[in-house]
Amino acid sequence: MEERSIQISAKTILKVIGILFALYLLFLVREILLALFVSIIIASIIEPLAVHFEKKRIPRMLAAILVYIAVFGLIGFAFAVLIPVVLRDVPQVVAQLHDYIQNISSSNNLPFLQNISSSVLSPATQFQTLFSRAQQIFGGLLSFVLVLVFTFYLVIQKDPLRAIIHSLVPDQYLSITLARVQKVRDTLSAWFRGQLLLGIIAGSIVFLVLSILGIKYAAVSGLLSGLLEFFPYIGPIIAAIPALFFAFHQGGPGLFFIVLLFYIVLQQVQNHFFAPKVMQKAVGLNPIVSIVAVLIGAQFASILGALIAIPVATAVSTVLQDLFKKKT
Repeated sequence: MEERSIQISAKTILKVIGILFALYLLFLVREILLALFVSIIIASIIEPLAVHFEKKRIPRMLAAILVYIAVFGLIGFAFAVLIPVVLRDVPQVVAQLHDYIQNISSSNNLPFLQNISSSVLSPATQFQTLFSRAQQIFGGLLSFVLVLVFTFYLVIQKDPLRAIIHSLVPDQYLSITLARVQKVRDTLSAWFRGQLLLGIIAGSIVFLVLSILGIKYAAVSGLLSGLLEFFPYIGPIIAAIPALFFAFHQGGPGLFFIVLLFYIVLQQVQNHFFAPKVMQKAVGLNPIVSIVAVLIGAQFASILGALIAIPVATAVSTVLQDLFKKKT
């Protein structure tokens, strides 16, 4: 058998070492890169609002500040309202649900329910500790501040991405790259406006129906439904949990199943009527792709990753569709 020798030049070895070293440096600054990436997405979403204010003869910096106050003020208000409710009432509701399951299992000789109760409800009694670890969930205060700073800079500057792209992309690819980036930004803006409108619709309906049913904290449940609408398919399920807890606490299994049926019907109406009408200008993602994207984002970057998963998937889908159209 003929023996073959493989020769690797010193230049190739140095290139490999250089690439590995560059990847290592990127790994070291991954938090900063993630913050910058998130900032670009957020800036692409909220910049049209700043431009709208600017057209009203409001200075761009003041317009950016107004957008910041509106967006982060709403988020802060939501947490300020929601956290005290969770800390005060959730343990009591969980304890009542635990007792109810214990009574059913004892009276009907169903010991497996006791095992379910112990394995599921015991961790739930510690649900309130989730908010005491908010800093860990959001990846640390420093990353959050970096996102704020980067986003603010990107919004107050007039088309800063163009300058960045111009410095990185060769001239022969500049026009097509700028066109694709602009298309992605337009798609993200349309997605955000659509999700915002869907959130307002869902939150308003939840508040109205729960108020009619007499469920406690209907406003909180409505606010939560509106915010979690940004997490497709998974968010509405999570948003329903507090309302179901309070329904069981107030009216037992009967009211619990009424509220459960309401959320199921609402989700079907959202998915088959409101969403197609509202999101027709944005890129429509397959439901499986959306769910997988959210799960992957949560796996890599917790809540922040889940939040940006759909915008990222939308941007990638836009680029891929554009590439396939060019080839055909």
